[in-house]
Amino acid sequence: MKNSPYPAILRLGLTIAAVLSPPAPLWADDGTAARDQALARRINALDAEFFAAFNACDVDRHLAMVDEDLEFYHDKGGFTKGRGGMERMARERCTSGRPKLRRELVEGSLQVHPVPGHGAIQEGSHRFYVTEQDGGERLIEIARFVHVWEDGSAGWKIVRALSFDHRSP
Repeated sequence: MKNSPYPAILRLGLTIAAVLSPPAPLWADDGTAARDQALARRINALDAEFFAAFNACDVDRHLAMVDEDLEFYHDKGGFTKGRGGMERMARERCTSGRPKLRRELVEGSLQVHPVPGHGAIQEGSHRFYVTEQDGGERLIEIARFVHVWEDGSAGWKIVRALSFDHRSP
């Protein structure tokens, strides 16, 4: 560095200091990873509870986990606003005499992202099976989903839901 404004001895000292200094951590361990893992476990458990009620046609338990002002966006069924719309769909599905529908989470697909001061964004993939007359099940659809969970005074509730990319298996 011929035209450097710093004397050679200063450049040498800075170089030695840089080489001998311990590397700075890329991030500080402030407990964030542990909190994120705990949140992911909590959302996983909520997802399992929510869809156990869906699969069992326990409409009241299923609806207890959605916010009164839920917004549900479905790339095939359109837009549904409010818990009442979800209730109509669930009761029709469970009492219409149509073949039973079962949802199954695609293992390893669930991701949870914290929303500080609010809750979490959950995304993943799931499969839907229909029960045949002989009692067997048939995979009918695979889709992706996003749920926005809010941790409010009434507990965890889904406030927004997106179900999209529905495709045949």
